[in-house]
Amino acid sequence: MWKIFNYIYDIQNKGNIENEIIISPNPSNGLVNITLDCLSPYIKYQIDNTSGQNLESKVIANNSNLVIDFNNYPVGIYYLTIECNRQPKTYKIGREG
Repeated sequence: MWKIFNYIYDIQNKGNIENEIIISPNPSNGLVNITLDCLSPYIKYQIDNTSGQNLESKVIANNSNLVIDFNNYPVGIYYLTIECNRQPKTYKIGREG
């Protein structure tokens, strides 16, 4: 019985978004490279500051590589939310000077 339960759990978590997105460098001096392994034809991303203010929000065609330019934002911490396969995941991004 436990073996069956574990098998079902593995199937449900097979598409875990944490295994599908690589962000580098972090912290960054400006440009952040994102590698996506996502089945969705479109990717939605949003950048918020630590006050929760939305700074940028876009829906783009999925081409498995994305570069986001943080050069227009001051040094600090930002939250990048990426929605892949209808699963949003938020990452903390450091912007250095």
